[in-house]
Amino acid sequence: MGTLSTPVPAERNPAEHKQSGHEPSRVALIGVHGFGAHHLQNLERLQANGVVRLVAVADPNPPAPGALPPGTAVFSNLDELLAGTPALDLVIVATPIQTHAQLALTTLPHADLYLEKPPVASLADFNRLQEAATAAGRIVQVGFQSLGSRASRPLMNSLRRERSARSWASRPPGVGCVTAPITNAHDGRVSAALTASTSSMGWRPTPWPTPSPQR
Repeated sequence: MGTLSTPVPAERNPAEHKQSGHEPSRVALIGVHGFGAHHLQNLERLQANGVVRLVAVADPNPPAPGALPPGTAVFSNLDELLAGTPALDLVIVATPIQTHAQLALTTLPHADLYLEKPPVASLADFNRLQEAATAAGRIVQVGFQSLGSRASRPLMNSLRRERSARSWASRPPGVGCVTAPITNAHDGRVSAALTASTSSMGWRPTPWPTPSPQR
């Protein structure tokens, strides 16, 4: 069973109402140390602006006292988080690479998914991930620090030429990479949680167990 980081304030933060007509997206963060700490800082900023609500985190090494927004539930693993946290919009996975595939496959029946790079450790796992995303009708996004790459502009020009040759009006579920924020009304709210700065942060190992293969 999860525990609350601190009691929920008696009055809701007025910032939650800044985006008129939109409820904040319900987000969970898996892995709060290493680069997960960077996601946590970004989620706190977005929550203060009423874009998202960080409803739960999971990590076998609990976050430090006061590190989470008030009312955030804390779990020791993903299974407990999913069982105790209904109606998630997005799950962010920022854990050691060898855990990505199984955590992703467990998440996809419940919510859209953001995976830290690299998404998985093998092509076979990538194919499993893509099949699972399609079967669940979910979107998987992978964060790469590409905004500062010289390849970004040629890539965007190539994509623009591709769009002019065929319609991209409907985007099927699947696995993609993010290089810039999405700006439409729905995906913009969800993907706002995926937009992080390109500053580099090192990984501090945490005691995440290697998940057992899914049967």
